[in-house]
Amino acid sequence: MPTESSNHCPFFPDNLLKLTHDFIKDHLRHKNECKSLSCYCKSNNLIYNIQTKFVKFMNQKQVSKTNLDYFLDCSSIDGGYVTLLIETGKRALSKSTDLPSAQICFEEAHRIDPTNWFVLDTLMGICFVLNDHNKCLQLAIKGLMKDGNYFKARVLISEMLERFPSIGIELPVELEYLHYWNSSVDIKRKKKLMGDLENLKKLNNIEKESEKAQENVLKSLCLDLDAVTLSSLQSLISAIIHVNNEMAKHKVNLSKLITLKVSANPAPYVVPAIGYKFSKEKSNNCNKRKTRGSSPDSSAKRRSVRDKKAVDATVDNMYKKIFFMFPESVLTREIVQEDDELEMKTHNEDQVEDLILTRFLSKQKPFVSKGKQIYNIVGDLLCEIGDQATLIKLPSNFMELYRIHQKWYPLPSPLTCSKHHTMTVEKAKFILTANEVDFKESEAIFLTESIPYLRDSFNPNEYNAFFIRLLILRGIKESKVDYLLMANEMFTKLTSN
Repeated sequence: MPTESSNHCPFFPDNLLKLTHDFIKDHLRHKNECKSLSCYCKSNNLIYNIQTKFVKFMNQKQVSKTNLDYFLDCSSIDGGYVTLLIETGKRALSKSTDLPSAQICFEEAHRIDPTNWFVLDTLMGICFVLNDHNKCLQLAIKGLMKDGNYFKARVLISEMLERFPSIGIELPVELEYLHYWNSSVDIKRKKKLMGDLENLKKLNNIEKESEKAQENVLKSLCLDLDAVTLSSLQSLISAIIHVNNEMAKHKVNLSKLITLKVSANPAPYVVPAIGYKFSKEKSNNCNKRKTRGSSPDSSAKRRSVRDKKAVDATVDNMYKKIFFMFPESVLTREIVQEDDELEMKTHNEDQVEDLILTRFLSKQKPFVSKGKQIYNIVGDLLCEIGDQATLIKLPSNFMELYRIHQKWYPLPSPLTCSKHHTMTVEKAKFILTANEVDFKESEAIFLTESIPYLRDSFNPNEYNAFFIRLLILRGIKESKVDYLLMANEMFTKLTSN
């Protein structure tokens, strides 16, 4: 949990500021497009809208309950709202030169605390750069009425009078001297001030050009969920990766909405309930099938893996026992079967793959008219694959999709996962699946540390299957017999019931 940086004002970490900034950008975009007079965006209570959005973030698992509580506590401190708006506005200026969002932040902060000098000073400069001269003039007048020597206000008013003489009628009598004021006595100070504002204007123009170029790229980018794309998981993943690569190539912001087009449906299949069912009969059948279908090649592969690292007799015996005790669908994805069994398995895999595609498609249909962020599209597909991963052969490009997701959402270190816990059952499933393909010890440890948080979210059968898979994975990859013994004990209890 973040700590306060001082005793005078709350500290908001960058991840919370980023979420606030993203919300304000979306809020501004929606407000510009919305025509409904009763919409929430017409409300002037921006802080309430931000708080409501953060509650939604928590419900969507984008923010943990701990971080939400921290955010609300800091916001409720005297001056907390103003601090949040100032820091978000500063972030918008420094990290993306997003002047419209910065203007909204400082305008709201000025409305809440009209005596804050930093807010007034910054907002006045932003309004000047955005050519909002009337608002800039009113702020400058307000500042000069408080401090007659306010240099920045004098300079900006004189500049605006020179460019737009008609605004002079707005000046109060006390400030009419600015019609004739000469700043040459402090020319260096004026040059620096105007130079900073000109640089900000240039950056803003560059940002606007970049936004325009990104919009043009987005118009050409479309994830078309047609018959070809939905013909297999392999082709669907390839299509999503292509969209992501194009966005990266043209430096398109990931928060931009991707156009979705649905022009086909995967073939409907009625798939029976899928999950692990532990029984003595299944255990015996698995062992019989293994005996029938075992081959020198598969055993040689297993020996070669073990030979890479020296192990003692106890470990070697445990490997043998584990391989004979567990169904091969848990231990490996390469199962040697007789022709009729292989044909049936292939047919079932096709059905499961169609189920995954159908579920994924149903999640995308509500967003066809308004679009969806690429990271949400990737997350949806990974969750669906992870849910059924033990029943299919994973596409060859699955790990590429997974690594894209992990680049956006890197897992916290195992030591801090309890403090920043946003793990869900769906995420845990596809992370485990990915580690069965390409093992990362840090990710496996993270999953193990997340078990206390996830257990109540699993149904019992799913939890048992997940935990056994995780124990076997770590036991084999880390050569830890204790994990294998624990998995063996769990499996024995389940099959004896």
